Amino acid sequence: MNNCAGIVSEALRDEDLATLRAMLSCDAAHCRSCQTAVFGAAGSEPVLLDTGGGKVMALFSGRIGNLPELRRLLEKHGRALIGGTTEELLIRLYELYGSDLFGHLKGAFAAALYDTGKRRLLLGRDLLGAEPLYYFIHRDVLVFSGSLGALEKHPLLPDELDINAVSTFLSLQYIPEPDTIFRNVRKLPPGHLLDMHLDAATTSIRSFAKLDFSVKSTDLKYADAKRELRRTVEAQVAAEFSNGAGEIGVFLSGGVDSTILAALAARCKRGAPVDVFTVGFSDAAYDERALAAESVAFINAQTGGMLRHHVRELEPLPLQLAEELAALHEEPYADASVLPTHLLCNFAAGHVKSALGGDGGDEFFSGYERYGAMRIASHFEILPAVVRRGVFSALSKLLPDAGERTFSGRCRRLFRLLGDSSRDAYFHLLDRCPEELKRRLLGPTLRDALWHDQAEVFSRWEWELTAEHPAECFAELDIHTYLPGDGCTKLNIAAQPSGIEVITPYLSDAVTALSAKLPLDYKMHGKNRKRILKSAFSDILPPGLAHRRKRGFGVPVAAWLRGHWQDGAREALFGSALIPDNYIEKKELDAVWEAHQSGRADMSYLIWSLINFAWFLERRKG
Repeated sequence: MNNCAGIVSEALRDEDLATLRAMLSCDAAHCRSCQTAVFGAAGSEPVLLDTGGGKVMALFSGRIGNLPELRRLLEKHGRALIGGTTEELLIRLYELYGSDLFGHLKGAFAAALYDTGKRRLLLGRDLLGAEPLYYFIHRDVLVFSGSLGALEKHPLLPDELDINAVSTFLSLQYIPEPDTIFRNVRKLPPGHLLDMHLDAATTSIRSFAKLDFSVKSTDLKYADAKRELRRTVEAQVAAEFSNGAGEIGVFLSGGVDSTILAALAARCKRGAPVDVFTVGFSDAAYDERALAAESVAFINAQTGGMLRHHVRELEPLPLQLAEELAALHEEPYADASVLPTHLLCNFAAGHVKSALGGDGGDEFFSGYERYGAMRIASHFEILPAVVRRGVFSALSKLLPDAGERTFSGRCRRLFRLLGDSSRDAYFHLLDRCPEELKRRLLGPTLRDALWHDQAEVFSRWEWELTAEHPAECFAELDIHTYLPGDGCTKLNIAAQPSGIEVITPYLSDAVTALSAKLPLDYKMHGKNRKRILKSAFSDILPPGLAHRRKRGFGVPVAAWLRGHWQDGAREALFGSALIPDNYIEKKELDAVWEAHQSGRADMSYLIWSLINFAWFLERRKG
């Protein structure tokens, strides 16, 4: 867990140290103060070094992937590390490069430095947002933390809810960067640094690195690109097994991404087999255990039995577990796949200290079905908008709303997309609570959010997007929004209780940089998504795996809300502050609940989001 926290102000008071200790929830936290800054990290003392021009204090959370190269760089400049800590490395890089130091870091990190001589604070967050970093500014006081819950313990926290963020959450099931559930609390965007000069009373936020999808290696032939991709991914996996960091396992579903990692791990490991872990449900639509077993058998036949498969069937999960996990994130989050991911982490933690996960493969190699849908939609732009709306809206209404994983459910969403000629079609495709429903559902407390442009959380990133092909823009947009806001958040929540480290090779700097320069046709060709990834590793994938439809790591929430979660879910909705505090209109909530329980519609995404918001409101009262 990221327990870095700090307070920076023109003039600190004696109680700031006590406040920091309370934020860290650790009476034994070692903290130092120096004129205008108090930093802390639960269980460890921040590094404070004299740089000649004044003392610099540093805090770090995460994992640096290029430590050997950085150590050699410092030695070259006569700044060999003495203590060997990452914080010392940051300070020495700051001596050389100033605020440009973050551009030299690869990996997942949140970091803070305070220069006492220049009275300057720097905060930095990794390129993909794997490590969270929250902050707020109140007059001359800036408070930051890797935990929103820690910030909530500070007496100056501006805790007014951001109703626009609540509306976004109901649509997307997470709150995209840089917003938070609180109106004046922000997340530092991925790949950005915050630079605060106390003497000049200025604070700026700017990008220090970004992936550029506009620069394509047009001279890189497909065959050569395949070989480069294979070498790059193999090197990432091999590096993990060669660094001596303890036992490493692999999270294995029945999909392409994790199967590649398992196959490479089997070829890297020497001696005992690699432990691979699979969980599944009795509901066949959400169970990939048989596919995972098929992959293990194929890989073991190739490697002489170098995989040791651990399999567990998950019983219908208690609603209380979901509530406990929701409390770990501290702001509303409703991706139900965090539940099996958490249980998978706990399962693996009984055997290994870390595990490889396939996260990032979909975003960087065009794996999501929605990217193909957006590409199809682009071919219909020649039709008049009125024709598209009339024809495809009518077709979508002819199909039953039987759930997202059914054929009719996927067709309904595609037809709705084809009928949407607006610039916000991608947001509407993902929207779980469309505007017309919100107009009926939102009560007086949230109703002003209806005046806000719902799709602005996506359109705000338009100036950041570099991809030239419209279809690739949506994957790049997900890298700014969905990946840090949902995907990385899920891993942080799921792994936190067990303490296992989840390593994501597809999110490494080397793999993501290579992906950005590959032409879109290499990644998505017709219906063939992840084309180059599947082709580069075709010899180590089981026959037929590359052609199976992506299933994802889902949970049968719709069935559980009609089954063993029904009573608890009803109590969470109708017994919470949602209705008494005028967040939600009871009449419309009754209609949503009844439509789902009767089977007339699948309202599980919206109901699950409302339950998680209700839990958040209850925690605030507590």
